[in-house]
Order: sequence, then C-alpha cells, then structure tokens
Amino acid sequence: MVKTHKIYLSQHNCSEGAVLALRHNYELVKGSGCKMTPPLLLCEGGAKSPFGDAISAGVGVGVFKDYQVAKDWAKVGANHTPNMENKAVYDKMFPLYLKLYEQLRDCYPQLAELTGYK
Repeated sequence: MVKTHKIYLSQHNCSEGAVLALRHNYELVKGSGCKMTPPLLLCEGGAKSPFGDAISAGVGVGVFKDYQVAKDWAKVGANHTPNMENKAVYDKMFPLYLKLYEQLRDCYPQLAELTGYK
C-alpha cells in the first residue's frame, strides 16, 4: 500500500478506485442471491477485445449452453494473491467508499452530460 499521494501515484489511486468499485459490484451481486465462488476471474483488454461480448451474445441466443465456454476458451494469465495487510486497510476503507458513492451519486448524470458520455 502506498502511504503518500503524489502526482506519479495517480495511476495507483485510479486503480484503488476501480477495485473499490469492483468490490461494490461484487457485493451487490452477492447480495442479490447469486452464488459466486472464488476465485474471481478478471479479464484484461475489455476496451480492445469483444471476447466477453461475443460469449454473452452466444449464451443469450442459445449458441452456447452457458458461460463454461469462456473457461474453455480463455487463457489464464497471472494469478494475484491478495496482500492481507492491504486487504485489512481496504476493508476499513470500503464503508467510506460506499458513503462517498452515495453522496456523489446524484452528480453522475451531470458529469456524464458534461463529458459527453450521456
């Protein structure tokens, strides 16, 4: 975990935000009653590769029985084991992330409009 925040650490800060958002989504899915079993697999290259979209479409139209085809087709890259000291810090940070998310939630549509994402 990085203890100081300097400009060169902005990529790390963005990664922290993305990971907290990923955990938020994970908690929402888990809370909806969907069974999720570790390990959680993440794919790289989503902006460059239509792989996930193609599999989802194939499952949706019945070309593939289920998402097992993704496991059969995908190559497993690096395996990252969590640093448990850092996890403890992020576990404490997560409730604050949720509070900030709720406080900023009403700003997201305006931000999307200002940046052209709407």
